[in-house]
This record gives sequence, C-alpha cells and structure tokens, in this order.
Amino acid sequence: MMNYIYSLYIIIYLFIQINAEYCPNLCSQNGICGDMGICSCYDGWTGPSCSLAVCPEGLAWSDNVIGTDNGHNLAICSNRGACDLVTGECACDPGFEGEACERLTCECNGHGECLSMRRFAETKDPGLGTVYSYTNNWDSDKIFGCKCDEGFTGYDCKERVCPTGDDPKTGDGTSTDNPVQFNEKQFFKCAATSGSFTIAFRGKTTEAIYYDDTQTDVEAKLEKLTTIRDVSVSFSGNVCTQTGSTVVNIEFLTEYGDLPNIVLDATNLLHTTSGDESLELIVESTVTGTKENAPCSNRGLCQVTTGLCECYLGFGSSGSRGDCGNEIVTVSACPGESESCSGHGTCQGSTKGYACLCSSGWRGGDCNEKSCPSGKSWFDIPINEDDNAHQDAECSNAGTCDRSVGECTCRAGFTGDNCNRMSCPNECSGHGACNTMETLAAETLDNGDATTWTYGQSFTKETWDKDMIQGCKCDIGYTGHDCSLRTCPTGDDPLTTGQYHEVQLITCTSTSTFTLTFRQATTTSIAYSASTATLESALEDLSTIGDVTVTYSVNTSGACENNNVISIKFMDNFGSLPSLIGAVDSGTISITADGSGNSIKGTKEDAECSNRGICNTGTGICECFVGFTSSDGNGNAGNRGDCGYKELNYWGSAAQLANIGGN
Repeated sequence: MMNYIYSLYIIIYLFIQINAEYCPNLCSQNGICGDMGICSCYDGWTGPSCSLAVCPEGLAWSDNVIGTDNGHNLAICSNRGACDLVTGECACDPGFEGEACERLTCECNGHGECLSMRRFAETKDPGLGTVYSYTNNWDSDKIFGCKCDEGFTGYDCKERVCPTGDDPKTGDGTSTDNPVQFNEKQFFKCAATSGSFTIAFRGKTTEAIYYDDTQTDVEAKLEKLTTIRDVSVSFSGNVCTQTGSTVVNIEFLTEYGDLPNIVLDATNLLHTTSGDESLELIVESTVTGTKENAPCSNRGLCQVTTGLCECYLGFGSSGSRGDCGNEIVTVSACPGESESCSGHGTCQGSTKGYACLCSSGWRGGDCNEKSCPSGKSWFDIPINEDDNAHQDAECSNAGTCDRSVGECTCRAGFTGDNCNRMSCPNECSGHGACNTMETLAAETLDNGDATTWTYGQSFTKETWDKDMIQGCKCDIGYTGHDCSLRTCPTGDDPLTTGQYHEVQLITCTSTSTFTLTFRQATTTSIAYSASTATLESALEDLSTIGDVTVTYSVNTSGACENNNVISIKFMDNFGSLPSLIGAVDSGTISITADGSGNSIKGTKEDAECSNRGICNTGTGICECFVGFTSSDGNGNAGNRGDCGYKELNYWGSAAQLANIGGN
C-alpha cells in the first residue's frame, strides 16, 4: 500500500514538473497551480502560495495621488487599519470603524444620532432654504458626526444648550442706535374645498390642519409644537377658501430673531370644484424678526454642563423661559464682575442698551469668555450648492472649547490649535513623516521618478481636505499605513522564463561633460571621452542603480565621440524602468528607453521575495519556500536577500519528492 501511495506521489510530481513547475505548498489549497509554478489564488486569498487572507478595501483616508487631485483611491483597510493576514479582517485604528475601517466613529453620548455627511445634509430644515445634497464627494459616506437632540450641542452632544431670549435692554426705540425691534411675521394662502395640510417649523410638524379649521384651531395646533411657545394667528372664516384669497397671518410672539420659514405640506388637500389645490407661502412678504435670540438673553452666563443661565446682577428669567430676559431692577451699566465688560470689551452705553462690544478673542454678554480658534468643519451641512460643505466652525467641530483659556481640546485622532488636522496613525511609528494630502501629492513618485501631480492646489469643493487629512510618508525600508512594517528585498522570479533586462540607449555629442539621472539620483560629471568602465562606475555609484553593463557601438571611442551609441543594460533593476535623464554642458544628448530600436523594456519581475517566499514584515527578511534561497539577481546564488535562486541540489532530489509526498 505504501509503495502504491509513493508511486502516486511520483506521478503527481512528474505531472507538476512537466506542466508547470512546483507551486509552493500546492497553493495552500487556496488556488490553482499554473504555468511556471505560479499560483492563481481564489477570491479572498493572495500571496505567492495563496496563504495570505485578503482584507477588505475602502476609499483611503490618506494616500498618494495617482494624478492631479486624484486621491482617496481604494486601499486595504482604507489606510486606517492593519490587515490580519490570517483572518482577512481589519484591526481599525482608534476612531475608525467598518469592515474596511472606512467610517469615522462618532460618540453622541446618548443625546444625538450618528449620521454620515450624506444623511446629515438631508436633515436640513427646508424652512432655512434649499436643501443641498452631499453625495458626490469622497467623504459623503465616510465622515460621520452627531445630529444632537433638542437641548444638546457640541461635536459629541455633550454640552447642554441654555435658554435663549431677547435682550431686555435693546430695542426700546429711545435712539437711532437702539431702534425698535420686531417679531417675525409670516403668512400664507390656501385654496381648497376639502382635505387637510400640515405646517412644519424647525423640523417639527403639526397634526392635520383641516381646510375648514378656524383661527383658534390653527393657533392651537401650532402651539402644540415643541419648537413654538406662543404665536398669534389671524384670519377670518376658514383657513382655506375656494379662491385662496384668505391671508393667514402668523406672528411669532416668543420665538426671536430671523426665523426659518414655515413649511407647508398640501398632499392631502383637495379642490373639488375646479383646478388643483394651491398652498402658497409668500416668504418675501414676511416681516423679519429683529429681536435677539441670544443665549441667556445676553444678560447671563450659560453653564454648558447644566444648561442653566446664571444671570448678571439685576436680571432674571422672563417667566418660565429660564433666560435672563427680565430686567428686575433698572440697570445703568454694562455687565462685568469687577469692571465694565470684564476689561475685555467696550461698553456701548445707554444709547445701545448698555451692551458690551467684545475685543477680538473674547465673547459673552460680559466679554468674560475666551473664544477658540476656528477652522474648516469636519462635519456640517452644505450651503449654497450641492457638495459644498466644511465651512468654518469653532474647533473645526472636532473639539471642545475651554473658554477659560480659549483653547480647543480635540477629540481623539485630531490635532492642531483648532483641531483642523487628522492625526497620522500611530505617529508613523517613528519611521516616517506625517504629511497632509497636499504635501503627500507633491512628494508622490511614479516608478521612482518625481511627478508634477498636486492635490488641492486649485481649490475645488472635492479637495477641501488638502491641508486637513494627514498620512504617513514612510522612510526607506518601511511600509504600511503607519510605517510599522518592514519591507523585504525584491527580485526576479527564478521559475519564469523568456524575460529581459531593460536596455536603454544614449546618443551623446559633446566636447565637455555630461550627467545622467535615474530615479532622482544624479551622477557626478562624466567626461565626454569617458570609457565604458568609467561610465559604468559612475552609474553604479548611484543609490538607485545596482549593477549595470555598459557597451559602446564604437569601442575605440569615448562616450560622446564619433556618433557613439551607448548601451546601458540594467542587471539589478527589474521591470519596466523610467528613462535615464541626460544633461550636457554643451552639445546634445538623447536617450531611447521606450523599447524602440535596439532598446529593450524590462520584463523581469521585481517581486517581493521574488515570488518564492513570504516577507516577514517584522524583520524585513524573506522566508523562502523550500528549494529557494537568496540570489545575485540573475538566477545565481548571492546576497540580494530575495528568494531568487533555485537550489539545483534540491530540485529533483529525494528531499523534494518527500516534500511533495508529505513525508
């Protein structure tokens, strides 16, 4: 029986040798062994032996652009998490969540709803104007924030909102500097003979208002809304008429300031005699409210931890509002605990209601609170047009203002005086530089060469984050979204055949010196009469070039003499390479590197561990599959550190047969 099994393994081995070459670990049973020992992995697996699980991808938070303004492309774990190559799951950095770490987390402390920018845009009160969408920008479904419940505020809904009200010292009309102030007035007309409609104000909607409701009915239904305390509604007869001639006037008696318009829904109205239902809000004919709607009526200090007003001396609440809108005793001075306007503003005197005009950096009714710096908001509602969001906000809406010192305390993962920058993951592990998307773009390489690509240089609403999102530019030898992984040597796959080294051709006419640049490294000046050995040495001195072979078409001449054609064969740099760049003090120099003429585009792999080993990202050392070891880059044994040498004393040996047989 054992002989039979061994013979079967021999047959399998010979089949593999004839049709492919031996695939590492038979593709770990996660792929198909193809020609030249190359595994074709099934979905969900990767690596030269299909032994590594694939993690999900998402739009990158930070990345190198692949063209001007072309950033935020797909990346493993969205470049904000580490991929577990065993389970195929992302371990997200703090502050990020989702299968691919594609979403920003938000903690609303039980007082709000966590929404994406896309959904948050849809919650805008239509009474404030056009509802603009936020669907096309890269961050529409990535940046999440809190829509706070009524009575709460802050990026995390942790602060309480204090009662607002009218400043009792302003609007008495005693001078031109203190003019009379007005309540907001709005009106509409309704043409219908049956059915009902609703009125919404600040996101709250009334119960059904019927076509034949009276003034008393409409007023009572409006005052049931939590967003309205007291209104005066006036019209005669029914709210709707056949002709729609009745003007329904609404005066807001205790909701102050320039208010959003009421929003009418006529879906259930019917016009049974002629024409269609007609429900119209004539916004241009309203009286805009001019009374203040200030926290604590500008006459008290808001305690954000409790949502209560601490009224200044001489002021108290207007009824049950909880504001400081009631002047208890006659006040003839500006507020300030020890001095007028706390020494941080100018008292405007009796003609302007003894109100403080605060100096820059100070705020509050008595100018005793420090304001914090502002920056582009991470989370807000678009204005003016679709996808145009991220307007200025205190602490960029990603931090809490400490008003005693005027400094922002940023949420985890954000930094800057105004919390306007997203921190780099793990501070790049000490092996890289933390750069903005704008800077990352400017330093992006294409096949080792510099590019002219930019990100956000010409402002667009899509590149709002150019100076806000940050990512790691890793030092040489390190990789990963946080630069915590070591890179391994690369090389040519020793089992693939029919491939070529890159060959570039140089034609130089000069009687002085010239230089050659490859992947941003430039040689010292080379004499026009340089020999092949001298030119070869100058190129190999560059950090970006390994071993090259230099030949001349006219062997007896120098580099730039007698129409010489210089051939540069790259022995250690694999794949399709960027062109050398030549510069000459006098004369001409041209380089052919596109595969035309006698130039050759490189086709050898430049694969991690030569596709014949697994990179140990903790050490940066290739762990070669059995039968492979380090090469010299050209199929021979060497110290390159890759797995590019096929050990001849192993292939076809009893050890290999035993390995195939599992013994």
